[in-house]
Amino acid sequence: MHYFKSKRAVTVLESIASVVIISIIMITSFTLIVNTRNQTIATNEELVAVEVAKRVRDQIIDQSTYTMIDEWLANDQIILSSLTSIQTDMPFLLNALTYDLGEGNYDKEVIVTFHPQTNEDSNYQMIHFTVSITYYRTRTIELEGFIYES
Repeated sequence: MHYFKSKRAVTVLESIASVVIISIIMITSFTLIVNTRNQTIATNEELVAVEVAKRVRDQIIDQSTYTMIDEWLANDQIILSSLTSIQTDMPFLLNALTYDLGEGNYDKEVIVTFHPQTNEDSNYQMIHFTVSITYYRTRTIELEGFIYES
């Protein structure tokens, strides 16, 4: 018996090889698409987080004076968040830590840290604070603020 092999026929090995190659291309494409989507979401959330941090920093600066904050700090480090118990002697409103820009509420991710004054800070009558926001899982931005004696 003679088996004739057609020149157009595809062997099983060739078929398996083509399926493997197509699978690798599909998996690589899918991975790239998912990574690009995640990076785009993270970038958008970072832009919103920066805007929230700027608003918090500006609101604290607008509502406070050097003298008020200096007396309140008493040269200690104070860390504030929306989870911090409400302090009646705070020189600014606690709602400065809560913002909702329509993209999400950042009240649990905003932390304001007032740093203790160094000798240089005291000489220049300057208060240094940091606004930290956690966004997109565990990424964090920090924005520094200063309150000067005017």
